[in-house]
Order: sequence, then C-alpha cells, then structure tokens
Amino acid sequence: TIVKYLNSIGVPNKNIVFRTNADDIVYSIGNVPLERQTIMDSTLLILYNWMAGINIDEEDMTSTVPMLKNSLIDEWNAGKRVEDKVIKALYPKSPYAKSITAEQINHLGVYSSKELRNFYYKWFRPDLQAVFVVGDVDPDEIFKIIDENIRKDRPSGSVESIFENEPEEICQKYIEATSSVSIPLFNIGFKDNYLKTGDELLKREIGIEIISRMLFGRSSQLYTELYEEGLINENFGTDNSVEQEFSCAVICGESENPQLVKDRIMNKINEIHEKGFDSHEFERVKKAFFGYLGATFFNGFLAVFITLLLVAIFGYGYILSLLFLPILFGIIALAGYIFYFLGIKEMKDVAAGTSWEKPTNNLFIGAILGLVSVIIDFINSILFFFTKIF
Repeated sequence: TIVKYLNSIGVPNKNIVFRTNADDIVYSIGNVPLERQTIMDSTLLILYNWMAGINIDEEDMTSTVPMLKNSLIDEWNAGKRVEDKVIKALYPKSPYAKSITAEQINHLGVYSSKELRNFYYKWFRPDLQAVFVVGDVDPDEIFKIIDENIRKDRPSGSVESIFENEPEEICQKYIEATSSVSIPLFNIGFKDNYLKTGDELLKREIGIEIISRMLFGRSSQLYTELYEEGLINENFGTDNSVEQEFSCAVICGESENPQLVKDRIMNKINEIHEKGFDSHEFERVKKAFFGYLGATFFNGFLAVFITLLLVAIFGYGYILSLLFLPILFGIIALAGYIFYFLGIKEMKDVAAGTSWEKPTNNLFIGAILGLVSVIIDFINSILFFFTKIF
C-alpha cells in the first residue's frame, strides 16, 4: 500500500496526515528523505492521487463507513452539541450551521460509491487546491513535475460555491437542550457584523482578543468574582473567531446556574459600555497579550533556526545534536518565559492600588511557579546531556 511504501523510505505514520477541517482538507507527507530524485517524484505523485485520483468502490464504503460513524459519534459530545446550537443561532444561513449532526450520522450508509465518486471528482480537483513543497529542493524541478503531472490534468468547466446572504440579526436569542452531563454547559455568543479584510481584519482580531481578556480573562475582576462565588470553574473561557466571512465571540463554560452567569456577564458589558474601559487595565492586558505573542514567536523562530543550524553542522547523522537539542530548546524556553514573567511583573506594578491588584498578584505567583518549573526542566536537560556524554 501507499502507507507501507512511505514507511519503507523512512516516513513514519505520524508524518502522513489526512485532516478535514471546517474550511479545508489537508493531505501532508512530512520529513521525506530525498537521497534520490525518484523519491520526490513518487511523493508528489502520491499527493496528486490523493488530490484528484482516488477510486472508490462499494467495498471501500462497506469498510470505511462504520469507522467514520464511530469517529463522528465520538466527536459529537455535549460540548460539540452546544457549540453547534450557538453557530445555528448566530449564523443560520452559513455552511458552518449545516454541519453533520448526531441525527444524520446513521444516514451515512445510504450513499452509493458512485454518488461519492461524483462528489469527489466534482470538488477534489487540482484547480481548486494548492500544493506546498517545503525543503531542500530545486524549485525549477518541482514546478516542472507539477506542470507535467498536475496542471495538464486541469478539468474543463468550473464549479462555484453559492452562499446565502447572512442576516445581520441573530436567529434565536436563547436555546436550551437536555443532555447527560454532570454540570450544565453554556455558550454565550456575540455576533460581529463589522467584517474586515487584510490588516483591518488582523487589527480587529487582536482588539477582540484583548477585550475578551480584559472582561473574562483569568486575571479579570469578573472571572475572580464568579470563580470565588462558585458560579464558574476552570473550564470558563472565550473562543473568538474572526474571519472574512464571519466573526463572533463566544463565552463558554460550566455552571450550576448558567442564567445567573449570563446576567452577570451582561451587567459587566453594560457597565463597560457606559463607563468605558479602565486605562490601567487596558495597558496591563495589552502588555501581557503582546508579551505572549512575542514569547511564542521568539521560541518558535529560534527553535527552527537552531535545528537547521545543527543539521548544517552535524548533518543527518547528528547523535550529538540530538543530545544537545534539549539544552538549546531549554535556553529558548527559559528566555521566552523570562520575557513573559517580566511582562507579568510590569502588569502587577501597573495594577497596584487598583481593583485588579489581587487577581494580578495571583497571576504573578503563577508566573513565578511556572518560571521555577522551566528552570528545573532546564537543569534536568543539562544533567541528561552530561550523563550521556561522560
């Protein structure tokens, strides 16, 4: 089989990815050794077959449908059902509101292999997809292979997805359902009709994230009050989606009294609407958020840079580099966490003497404990390295 072939050339199963998301379908083959040009040719051919050449017969349907049903049933938990109802209330015309439900799963077996093939060949076409090749390759050679094997097979005609116009108002203000859970779940959704693109989209996404952290983050006054009163637990949080086609902010969690939580949240929002945001709180949350983004970028960039540097120095038979990598990554993690810790400390100083002093102090203590944990991991990495070397 294809998977066995990929295993035979050194590609483990974890680097063979088939992923279906709400917005895309991804086929990925990662870390392919390129000792021979034929391996590159074969890998691209495999991708092409997955993209547009899969054959489906009744035997495939018989063996695959039961596994697909079980997978969908496992995904369709209480949290997923609540999320689905919120999407349907906010965006009733959207394709996101028409996702498969638990009630529809049992009808999967009624489709024939011919119907599935027709759907596949209609939408799984090279002209509707993108191919990414990343690595130490010759770009001209890659383009040549793609031109000869993929672009020439461009189908005639075109297909178009037609979406209904989404109303600005929400479909339902309140939805309640019964489910077998230990603690009631709730989702509170806010629809954003000011859709943007480009830089404006990014600015709005950052703005919504900062506002969410100010109002509902773990260092916020509202979170502290609700948590100490036992109205919410550690699963309380926000889930923001800011895209070109839709935008919404969802507050989710568990509570024995979801209605009271909603009332408290709305009271807080109305208070902010009347009085505005506290400038000290805005600076505190903004610095923490940008510190988080900076630490994430810093860690990821340096990790990739150092890995490539070690491969360049030691080659692919780099036993020493494998032993040394944990130390280098430990240095990166330590540097990133120190950067984050300093941001939290500055937040603590800004919040001194305000109503945010107590929750910020708790956050500062948590940052100290996290920093200690990173330091201990770093020391363990050093001890492991010297144990193996000496």
